[in-house]
Amino acid sequence: MLATIAMVMTACGGGSAQTRNENRTPAAEAQPHHESTLDRALDRVKRRAIPRERVTLDEAVASGTISMRVLGGGVQHVTMLATANADLELVVPAGAFFKGNGSVQNMIVTKTEVALLDKGVEERVELATACTNFHKNVPGETHRFELAAAEPELQRLVVCLDEHHVAPSRTQVLVWEHTDGVKRSDLVARPDMLRPYLVETCAKHVGRDRCEKLVDATYEHVLDKLLANSDGSVCVAR
Repeated sequence: MLATIAMVMTACGGGSAQTRNENRTPAAEAQPHHESTLDRALDRVKRRAIPRERVTLDEAVASGTISMRVLGGGVQHVTMLATANADLELVVPAGAFFKGNGSVQNMIVTKTEVALLDKGVEERVELATACTNFHKNVPGETHRFELAAAEPELQRLVVCLDEHHVAPSRTQVLVWEHTDGVKRSDLVARPDMLRPYLVETCAKHVGRDRCEKLVDATYEHVLDKLLANSDGSVCVAR
């Protein structure tokens, strides 16, 4: 059992940038799975056929091409609600940095995301992130974020980890080691910080309810496997 859960925890890979928009048509969710999947696929094909200017998030914000709200939702992601004044292909690169307000953690994007924005339509885009402040509070859905400049070395680290397709849980540990000097004792004292990554990774292979129990029962064992993992070491050594 321990070997199985450890393998699952360390097996999660990254991936290349994807073009997607989350929850664009909520009504489709009520349809049978095969119908909603087909509808979404057809929608993507139609939308990709529309001529679009390709811009980065920094460029779009600087030019006033988009307006956006960025909301929290734990340590693993932020939600960007963006409205463009033209049809755009928006690139949100790994290393994009969002500053939280008050006592909540800042977040850095860990996986480049490409979103299709239709003129005048608010799009919901989920961005994979890592927390950059281990000792601050975890942001909730009511917390807002603003685009800000990342510390250069942190940004370089995250971009490198994305290029090497390092697993999200391993990426998060390396980010915390960089920003907060986090050690094993810190991660043992606050299992709530790393637990969401482990449960989500496990849930790709096993039922979520079972994963929550497995992670809780084997947390320190899995943590040791994760800390012993050499993935991403080349990025730290640069």
